[in-house]
Amino acid sequence: MNTARPWLLADIGGSRTRIGILNDRDQITAIRVLSNDALPDLVSALRSYLEEEGTQPSIRAGALAVAAPIVEDRVRMVNRGWSFSIQKSRRPSAGSASR
Repeated sequence: MNTARPWLLADIGGSRTRIGILNDRDQITAIRVLSNDALPDLVSALRSYLEEEGTQPSIRAGALAVAAPIVEDRVRMVNRGWSFSIQKSRRPSAGSASR
């Protein structure tokens, strides 16, 4: 497990995605709540946040909380219509998730 900070944390719901940064003092900072209706997919939500915060190059790890079934590598949100590959979401240059 990567313990170096900062980490990206996200709670992905059907209507909103809450995102923050866990810093080296174990504080969650830069918390934002994004409306999922304004975004086409999860990758876009995460990229939008990182671009606004200007922290993308220094993020060391992350954790996503999503109430959705996971089948092999695929997360498919039943209350949003978003789906994504776990492996592809780990890469900084991940392409857009499918809808």
